[in-house]
Amino acid sequence: MSQHHKRLLSAAGLLEHLIPEDAEDPECFELYELLDPHIATVAEHLVNVAGEQARSAMLLGNLGTFQQCTGRLNEAETTLLRALTIEEEVYGPNHHEVAATLGNLGNVQQELGRLNEAETTQQRALSIKEEVYGPNHHEVAITLGNLGNVQQMLGRLNEAETTGRRALEIFSRALGPDHPNTQQAMAVLDGILADKD
Repeated sequence: MSQHHKRLLSAAGLLEHLIPEDAEDPECFELYELLDPHIATVAEHLVNVAGEQARSAMLLGNLGTFQQCTGRLNEAETTLLRALTIEEEVYGPNHHEVAATLGNLGNVQQELGRLNEAETTQQRALSIKEEVYGPNHHEVAITLGNLGNVQQMLGRLNEAETTGRRALEIFSRALGPDHPNTQQAMAVLDGILADKD
């Protein structure tokens, strides 16, 4: 292994140690902001190191989530598309990591107002998650919630209601009625029903 690769792997390890676990936590935004260019650079170099592509995709996925949370939606989309490309090369098109990145990408597309793209992306994520986890897993319910939001924004309230009810049923069974995800799904469904009135 060359000195360059050794330094690159050391840099990746240091970044993984420094990167906050929750890219969505506002208390971590300042640190993420400092690390942002370094994460992108190391991730792009890692993709060319044998056996390190998955690590590269993970770094990019976290960076994309941070960029989304701080309103840098175009950057987030570019970063998540890059992570998705790497994941599909490493894992194939139907892996749970691919589905997770698709879900995040769909959320970015929704925030950008590209609802038809967001719907297609969330549907693909849903299809993968149903295949990987089965139809009644809470990961499936998360994606159903995202898809229902898009359907609601598109004005397709009957579809949104069906999707929202399925998400709520799965969350209730899998996590219990008092879990925050279940409560959020209930609130979203209430919003859809209010829009129908």
